[in-house]
Amino acid sequence: MNIKPKISFSDRNNITKNLWSISADMDYGFDEKKFRYKLRTYYSFDNHKTLKYLYFSAGTDLLNFKFEPSIDNLYNAVVSLFDKKNYAKYYEKTSVNLVSSHRLFDGVSLITHLGYEQRKSVYNNTNYSFKKKDVLYEPNILLRENHDLYKVGFIFDISLGQKYQMIGKKKRPIYSENFYPNIKIEYNIGFGANNKEYNFDKVKLNISESVSLANMGSFDYHMEVGGFINKNDPSFVDYNHFNGNRLRYLVNNKVNNFYLLDYYDNSTTENYSSLFLRYNDGGFLMTKIPLLNKLQFKLNVSYNSLFVDGDEPYSEFAFGFSNIGFGKFRLFKVMFAQTILADKKENVILFGISM
Repeated sequence: MNIKPKISFSDRNNITKNLWSISADMDYGFDEKKFRYKLRTYYSFDNHKTLKYLYFSAGTDLLNFKFEPSIDNLYNAVVSLFDKKNYAKYYEKTSVNLVSSHRLFDGVSLITHLGYEQRKSVYNNTNYSFKKKDVLYEPNILLRENHDLYKVGFIFDISLGQKYQMIGKKKRPIYSENFYPNIKIEYNIGFGANNKEYNFDKVKLNISESVSLANMGSFDYHMEVGGFINKNDPSFVDYNHFNGNRLRYLVNNKVNNFYLLDYYDNSTTENYSSLFLRYNDGGFLMTKIPLLNKLQFKLNVSYNSLFVDGDEPYSEFAFGFSNIGFGKFRLFKVMFAQTILADKKENVILFGISM
């Protein structure tokens, strides 16, 4: 168990509209009896021709191996206490980071980051739970050794056909009228490690789009390919990890989330590709079915797949309904998901909230 108090301050210049913020985070683990601190500061430029923002951070974090984890600390705490399953896996990172974002030209931005990181293994420090008290927690994933390295990365964010509107003398993007895919190209380098085996170069390309089908609903897709172009034996921190889910709850509504994939079983240093397809009928089909049309549900259909060099392919299919509830309170969603190509066959009903 831990507590995470935070102190923050922000100020916006009334003339330039530039925003500056600073925050200090503290994390105290009761079972570890250990404090962790982190300082962050952010400055956004409202009217600069190219520079969009600068971000600086320094301190120590307890982090999930997946940079954008599909299970957060709250959900992990709940399933740990009630079902003795600690799905999230952590490591400790002490780092100094500088991030900047530049608008190169209309529809194209470049995010660059430079940092230094010290990574350390962490261990389970308690076996406490409400149930299954005689069962031990699954061990955390441990690093081969504690290590440090420098990292530099570049993300080209390309919004094809991006439209803008002029507000005074400032050009603002119109996100609601973008009818073309968004493309992200990432290149990350790890260098200067205390053990050169951890140095690496890796690339990733993803293409995503949300397509309006007018009164027939909407269609979303996300395609991604990636891999290492230079590696020896990278740290598990730097593996390519995927958005799995082992809960019976739909944690979020991101398109690139699997319904039934294990969190770390498919983490890899090999080349990979993934595909996510989502269709929401917006009520178009459901309103044409007698009796069911009175429920005002919306049909959802999904297909997800993952291909990793040297591994068996994985794919899953899901369908269900959103807009479940009554009156204007229709926040709930239920999906039936089934693995198609996988080591183990599963059929699961998942519940969630549509946002």
